[in-house]
Amino acid sequence: MKVTVKEQKSCEIPFDEILIGYVYEVDDGAVLFKVDGNNAVIFKGFGGYDYLGLACGYKAFPAIKILGKLTEIIVEEV
Repeated sequence: MKVTVKEQKSCEIPFDEILIGYVYEVDDGAVLFKVDGNNAVIFKGFGGYDYLGLACGYKAFPAIKILGKLTEIIVEEV
């Protein structure tokens, strides 16, 4: 899976202040996509494994880096 984002900036933003539609990274290395006011989808988890799923428990972690607004997801058959 390839995820394309537009911009990158380092910061520390609480979950509630992350804009819907943005991809961000938390301090354990997980990469998430905020889908609404209370939920995020995890693209890359702790330890570097990749999967797509609801990110339960990550609301308490602030973003350390906003990777950008999601512009495209490409899923290729392997």
